[in-house]
Amino acid sequence: MAGRKLTPKQAANMLRKFEKRLDRVVTRAFNIGLRQAARAATLPPFMVPLGQGKNSRPPNSPPGPIGIRSGTLRRSLGVKKAKKKGSRWIGGIKADLNKAPYARIHELGGKTSAHVIVPKKKSVLRWAGIGPSRNVGKRGKPIRKQSFRGGGFDIWAHKVNHPGSKIPARPFLTPARDAAVPNVIALVDDAIQEAGRRFF
Repeated sequence: MAGRKLTPKQAANMLRKFEKRLDRVVTRAFNIGLRQAARAATLPPFMVPLGQGKNSRPPNSPPGPIGIRSGTLRRSLGVKKAKKKGSRWIGGIKADLNKAPYARIHELGGKTSAHVIVPKKKSVLRWAGIGPSRNVGKRGKPIRKQSFRGGGFDIWAHKVNHPGSKIPARPFLTPARDAAVPNVIALVDDAIQEAGRRFF
C-alpha cells in the first residue's frame, strides 16, 4: 500500500477498518496474557502440591503457599475475558466460587464462624493429640486412647464444637495478575505492530 494516493474519504474508511481490526487483535492478545496469568497462579510460589509420607505437611498450613490436595481450587481458576469499554480494555483472572467457595478466604483472609464438625463416613472423628490417656467419655465428649504413633494419643469424638478459625490471607490471584502485567503489555504491543505491518 506504500506510495498509494488516497482521498480523505478513502483514508478515513481505511482507518476505521484498521481500528476494528486493532480492537480484535488487542482483545485476543489480552486474553492470551490473562490465560497465562491464570495458569501461573496454580504454580509455585502461589500453589504447591502437598508432599506424601515424610515430606507431607499439614494441608494449607500458614505461612506459605496454598497446598494442593484435591486440585479443586486450581481447576476453578479461569479468565474474565477482556472487553473494550470506551478507550480501555477490562479483563482479569478469577476463581469460580461455585466450585471452590474457599478461594475468597485464601485470597483475602478472614475468620470462619463457629460450627459443629461431625463425621461424614464413620461413626466417630479421630485425630492425633497429646495428654494423659482417658478411656472414658459421654456422647459428644472426646475420648482419649493411647496411640502407637510417636507415643502420643489419638482423640476420638462423636462431634466437635469448633470455635472458628482466623485464616491469614495468602493471595494467589492478585500477585499472579500483577506479575503478568509486563507480559500482557508485551503481547499487546507485538500484536499491534504485527497488525500494522499486515494492514499497511
